[in-house]
Amino acid sequence: MKKVVYTTVLGKYNLKEPTYINKDWEHICFTDRKLKSNIWSMIHIKGGNDLRKKAREIKIRYDKYLDFNLLFYIDSKFTITCNLDKLIEKYLKYDLCLFSNHKRDCAHLEAEFCIKKGVGNKEDIINQINFYKKEGFPKGLGKCATGILIRRNTPELLNFMKLWYDQVAKYSNRDQISFPYIMWKNPIKFTILPFKETYRKFMI
Repeated sequence: MKKVVYTTVLGKYNLKEPTYINKDWEHICFTDRKLKSNIWSMIHIKGGNDLRKKAREIKIRYDKYLDFNLLFYIDSKFTITCNLDKLIEKYLKYDLCLFSNHKRDCAHLEAEFCIKKGVGNKEDIINQINFYKKEGFPKGLGKCATGILIRRNTPELLNFMKLWYDQVAKYSNRDQISFPYIMWKNPIKFTILPFKETYRKFMI
């Protein structure tokens, strides 16, 4: 089985070296900068005018950039500190595994938060959430944190990722707003990682 853990470092963000080495995993970093690492293999790309949206494309539409059976995406703010195979064996029950959002459990609340804090393009978010409301997208369905994504490369999962990224490309780059909507419109089974037990392992 071909396995990859990958991240993106576009613009001013920093890259963190793993403290635990998963030897049978490829480690790939997509970047627009001249970075050096003893662990990560660099793939240099042009970020374009919207670095955040480019990073989301690499994150969600893995099929455009990678050819692996098992993919572990991690935001560059996190550090790999554990055995990924053991983590996956325990929690990856379906083709997708990610964290719940422990701060805001609703895409509508996330949109309000982003607008209030000036996170993302305000006009894009307003147009997006207004469209979702017209579609009948309900409040209180829950919301996931997408800084870590564990995925099996299957046709069903890839179709979901394409639908998800279509929303990111059309509206805001705040993918935590569009993910619950796509899950509501095109539901697939996925596993939620317990926040306290796993999320904090990567926050060092």
